[in-house]
Amino acid sequence: MSIQQPSHYPPQTQPPIPQDSYQIPGYQPQSQLPQQEYSLPPGSYGYQLPLPQDPGRGAALAGLILGIAGLFFFPAAIAGLILSIIGLRSVSRKRFAVIGLVLSGLVVVVIVLAAIVGVFSAPH
Repeated sequence: MSIQQPSHYPPQTQPPIPQDSYQIPGYQPQSQLPQQEYSLPPGSYGYQLPLPQDPGRGAALAGLILGIAGLFFFPAAIAGLILSIIGLRSVSRKRFAVIGLVLSGLVVVVIVLAAIVGVFSAPH
């Protein structure tokens, strides 16, 4: 069973498709486009990474984290103390460095005092 169009419609015809390739109007293949040359402005050497704007920023955060970890693991307190001192150069994270310095310092002082008391209170 085939569908028949009414006779009052014109027959449908499609334009022939070129055999070599389909061409989009206004499209030019890459080989036919004019080549553009790109150059950098004078005195620039391409993309350069920005310099760190806040020295000690990472050390301040690491000092805080190690200061907290030093409450449970003594060597972390020593590393936290050192990194917090380095992190004091930071402008944006100075508070982190100070908190890490206080925590690490307290842990180191308590451990040293406990060691001294333990040495002197040991039976001879």
